[in-house]
Amino acid sequence: DALGLMAPLKVNSALGLDKPVLFIGPADAHHAQLITEFKAGRVVDVTDPNAKFHLAEAILDYARDRALHQKAKHGAHEAASRISFDAAAPKYEQVLQEVLASG
Repeated sequence: DALGLMAPLKVNSALGLDKPVLFIGPADAHHAQLITEFKAGRVVDVTDPNAKFHLAEAILDYARDRALHQKAKHGAHEAASRISFDAAAPKYEQVLQEVLASG
């Protein structure tokens, strides 16, 4: 299970800005699930024929609703801390130790 070991750098960078993240891509992608789990923004499924309308709606929602924006900002911060290098390093160390032990 690679959870917590890797995520696309662009998503990491976006979450690290502590702002709502608008992710356009597969809804079942790891980073989409992370954004949804932490309520760090909105996921717009790229396969949805109405994706452009959902994206516009999300932008307007965050622009108009300060509380929603703040909640997503907090969620982005929490998600970023979960996938930070400091959080991932012990997992990498564990994997490396298991590989070395299996020799």
